[in-house]
Amino acid sequence: MIVLNTHRFLLILFVLNCLSILSQEINYPSFIQLEKNKILFDKDSSDFYRFIKKLQDLKSNKRKHISIVHFGGSHVQGGFWSEAIMTELQNYFQTKGGGYFVFPFKQVKTNTPYYFKTYSNGKWKVNKCTKITDTLIYLGMCGISAITDSSCYLSIKNEWQALDGFTRIKFFYRKNLAYRVIPKFSTISILQKDNYTEYVLAQKSDSVSFDIQKLDSFPSEFIVDGVSCENDSAGIYYAGFGVNGAASESFLKCALLLHQLKDIPVDLFILSFGVNDVRKKSFSKEEYIQHYDSLIFKLKKAHPESSILLTTISDNFIKKRNSNSRTPLGNEAIFEIQKKHQLSVWDLNAVMGGQKSMLKWYKAGLSAKDKIHFNKKGYFLLGKLLSNAILFKLK
Repeated sequence: MIVLNTHRFLLILFVLNCLSILSQEINYPSFIQLEKNKILFDKDSSDFYRFIKKLQDLKSNKRKHISIVHFGGSHVQGGFWSEAIMTELQNYFQTKGGGYFVFPFKQVKTNTPYYFKTYSNGKWKVNKCTKITDTLIYLGMCGISAITDSSCYLSIKNEWQALDGFTRIKFFYRKNLAYRVIPKFSTISILQKDNYTEYVLAQKSDSVSFDIQKLDSFPSEFIVDGVSCENDSAGIYYAGFGVNGAASESFLKCALLLHQLKDIPVDLFILSFGVNDVRKKSFSKEEYIQHYDSLIFKLKKAHPESSILLTTISDNFIKKRNSNSRTPLGNEAIFEIQKKHQLSVWDLNAVMGGQKSMLKWYKAGLSAKDKIHFNKKGYFLLGKLLSNAILFKLK
């Protein structure tokens, strides 16, 4: 009788969950093509299903973490899309561990995600992969660096409710004998690595702070590549490596991309380049494919067992008036890349409604006035759609 009641209770929970999902789908605007919200394959789906197997292992408690690295431009840097994916997956698995990668965007005077906050009293300048300068050789895996030349502090505060604080911090910075980094929190251990210093916290915390001390008066720079904020409990780890204006070739300029990527575990790469490519009148489909080929080679070299998911290019308007006619050509290239490398694709463009659909998103209050970017509500909707497409393969 106890077994029967348990089974009945689980059945009720399952039905309620299904009804909840259906009710949420009813609220989607009619122009969203829900029937196209799926992960697509060519002939071989094994690359993506390696990731699905890892999700299954997380669900059955056979592993503790799933790590996702999302490359892109402003769609990713803004953080709303990333946060939605992180939260949907975290809620599905009912986990509170994992974590995310932090960059001090605020300190270099650009927009920052809302799932963390950074503070500093220092003066910082920025170097990023969208600039054409000879200092690009210093860039690492997240495509942007913060640089200071004096003593200061740098603090990070967790704002993501689906994460139960930090237990481990990996501070990625360039080692410089002219500077000393002092953690302003209690640690169990400190481990020095080539690209980062790892701190295991003595107790779980929602905030951490570092003193960066300059030890002499000679001119020199302290370069920060970012901070990996982690929780050792089971959960989703997400690194949103997005830089405003980044195109398909941008991260290829980062000399330390491959070297640093080896320092974080990656189960799935999501590649979302294209809007900034197709906005150029000189857009070349062949060059776009070559850039993707080179990036995929690097990612697979760093993490051979990781999976790669491509997203197509969202509809975008030129000068707010006309849907970009080069976007379909870019999306043709995405499917050629898929076929060439036997990868998976989430057809964002088709799901959002195809050519000219951004106007509908704008009229529905889901995009910015420029009809290039989505707004917070729109990005959260995209995150939910992509998460559902991934989780559907798990069921």
